Amino acid sequence: GMTVQGLATHTISQGEVVELMAQWASRWRESGDPFRREGQSLGGPFSWEMVDYSLTALLDSLTCENLWELIDSEGVREIAGPALIGHIIAANTPLLPWVSLLRGLLMRSAAIVKLPSGPAGAWSEIFQRSLADVSPMLAESIALLHWPGGTKELDACLCQNVDALVAYGSDATISKLRRRCPNSTVFIGY
Repeated sequence: GMTVQGLATHTISQGEVVELMAQWASRWRESGDPFRREGQSLGGPFSWEMVDYSLTALLDSLTCENLWELIDSEGVREIAGPALIGHIIAANTPLLPWVSLLRGLLMRSAAIVKLPSGPAGAWSEIFQRSLADVSPMLAESIALLHWPGGTKELDACLCQNVDALVAYGSDATISKLRRRCPNSTVFIGY
């Protein structure tokens, strides 16, 4: 019963997405940003010092100039990506989904994300809520879901219903997911 608003159905341009991402990153760079402070208080296996180091590098890369350089280096200026990208995220790093989702949004693709349990998933929820603060449209194009890793029926459902799948996990996990995707589905495994 869940729907994800694809960006392709909107009249948002790639340039507008770039501007919104840069605005979003600028807010996160401020030490008093409430979403940043929420992330700082998460705790768990990811120390704030570790996350802050990666977060700072990520946010510093999200300027309009840098985003356009990335788009042009990939040769995808004003090209729309797959309508719906599935993302299966491993639990070993908190910001991994951010990079995957941001790249998909640059292509104006909607996303369904299978999150890991625990703090890594919580970071994605903060990401989406903070994005909604800048652009409800971008945030509504992302669906965050939880289910136990390796749940065959749910993994298969995701694989069968996306135009592309980006998956992070062990070699065995990647192999299983690749087999569950139709040949027509773009598959990128890490």
